[in-house]
Amino acid sequence: MRFPHQLIKSLLVLSLIGGGFPAFSQETKEEFEALYQAPWEITTDSGTSLYIIVKKGGLASFFYADRNDNTVYNGKWEVFGDALFIEWETGRTDVLRAIDSSNFRIAMFNTGYTGDEQPDDVGISKKLPESEVGTWTVPPEELQRMSTAREEVEGFFGTWEVRLDDGYTYYIVINDDRTAASSYSRTRKGVEGLQGVWNRQGAELHIQWDTGHYQIIRELNNYHDTELFADATDLKQEATRIRTRRVDQMTATKWLAANEEESTVIARVNAFRSRKEVNAFFRGRWFLIVDGEPVQEIDIGRYGDIEIVDSNMKGEWRSQTDSMYLYWNDGFRAILKPVYLSFTVSIYAPGQPFDGTPTRIYSAIPADPEKMTIYQTLKEDATLRLKFFREVQERIDALPPEPKERRKRKWWQVDVWPF
Repeated sequence: MRFPHQLIKSLLVLSLIGGGFPAFSQETKEEFEALYQAPWEITTDSGTSLYIIVKKGGLASFFYADRNDNTVYNGKWEVFGDALFIEWETGRTDVLRAIDSSNFRIAMFNTGYTGDEQPDDVGISKKLPESEVGTWTVPPEELQRMSTAREEVEGFFGTWEVRLDDGYTYYIVINDDRTAASSYSRTRKGVEGLQGVWNRQGAELHIQWDTGHYQIIRELNNYHDTELFADATDLKQEATRIRTRRVDQMTATKWLAANEEESTVIARVNAFRSRKEVNAFFRGRWFLIVDGEPVQEIDIGRYGDIEIVDSNMKGEWRSQTDSMYLYWNDGFRAILKPVYLSFTVSIYAPGQPFDGTPTRIYSAIPADPEKMTIYQTLKEDATLRLKFFREVQERIDALPPEPKERRKRKWWQVDVWPF
């Protein structure tokens, strides 16, 4: 873990979070570690709500409580002085410290902490009993149902019609599995349209398309509007805002039929089965594409190093379940990830959180064209696995309930070995 010297950390945390630690001034490092190993409910001054679970062995995880984001993020922790430092896989560092025996504070550093930074957010930390952790575990089907119901009330799911000033009309389909599709044809993909993924940011729905385009559907007082940004565009600038409305039917019926058929062939699932598989796939040279032409080349090295070709820009990478997080020496960061059957690179300025809107998004392709074939094969394999497990689950659900006396048997007492 790349943390500053212990004395610097302790003094800096005192100034950032405040307070002393009189109730625990004589505690040892081991006792502090035991103190912090618990689930925590976090509420920051900016209004963010999340849960952090500090586990044994220096491991930690967190997830957001106020967003339509079911992702569980992992990290590593270490106690320095009387404070807990957690370095997350997203690049953020959190510092947790007790003000007294019952009050705890947290400071968050979005781009990590080396000893000189000011926190991007601070807040209150509430220690929760272990028994509450089980109440956070919700079956995926129920979680999906709850999420779907919530989003339907807020009115984003379904089909949206967008009519431009020149009369051109296209449609956007928002699915309940965090994916989207569009009949927009004024890109390099033409009439094939766009495939993408979405996330909620307040009253806005943000969609990242597989061409590098970025779209926002905004909920206003009594109507909705949308902005569409071309790939490689500065997303801090405003695009033309067009009114949009939900419709029950669309005129682009051929596109809709093709989109639904394609969606059944290639499931929207993670193609990679392990971190090792992710690392092997992404290592090598990648091109950033604008208007069909490469504008920049990135080398992803075997031993965690990255470099922009023909420049002095270097850095390091960290892999996630299906993507690469790139950290440059000048403070900029990027995420190289698949969007449906294509790849994009999202650029983030220093201090900009990964869960916010990127600065720019580029379409990306590997220098080795064979990788695209490999990725499509991985997606197809993942689709087959998903279909198989669904069929097995359907068969299990269709079985009659076992007699009470049979359910009491031990696993070695079954009449037929299940495999």
